[in-house]
Amino acid sequence: MSFGGDAGSGGQRRGPRQVAAAGSATQTSYADGGVATTADGKKIETQVVRDVARDTLSVRSLDWGRERFDIEFGLEEGTTYNSYLIRGAEKTALVDASHRKFESLWMDTLLAQLGPGGLAEIDYLVVSHTEPDHSALALDVLRANPEAVVVGSKVCISFLEELVNFKFKHLMVKGGDEVDLGGGHVLEFVVAPNLH
Repeated sequence: MSFGGDAGSGGQRRGPRQVAAAGSATQTSYADGGVATTADGKKIETQVVRDVARDTLSVRSLDWGRERFDIEFGLEEGTTYNSYLIRGAEKTALVDASHRKFESLWMDTLLAQLGPGGLAEIDYLVVSHTEPDHSALALDVLRANPEAVVVGSKVCISFLEELVNFKFKHLMVKGGDEVDLGGGHVLEFVVAPNLH
């Protein structure tokens, strides 16, 4: 699978297309999101929410079939895993990835938001925590863009190295640290253990 987009489309998807998704029967992908049915008949969906903040959008992965949250809590209408793409004047950051079951759907939706450089346009991959529902596809981003710098806490970086099983560029941050993307976009990090 190529994550750079087609050469003819400048790395962007235009209009709907049908593709075979990993673990899915069929998938329809759009520039503003897509829908797929998993092999067990459950619906998954991505949505793009624009203008979350200036130069910031969200790629939402909607898992309609998830029945439990952290074993303890029942879910009546599934859950959502959110990623954020923040474009500064000088650098671009992707905050979090998504669950493995969204692999093709999430990647196509993310690529449709990027320009001709595809995933190479991402300078920083900020990993808020390493639970697989938020970080499983970080491996795919890093394989496609080994120049991306992973930003996370010391524990986060250590856990992620174990999950992906290869070395990657990283920046360990602690509370109060900042990453300046340019144009007034400064990411300030807060340590919030056990907060989800």
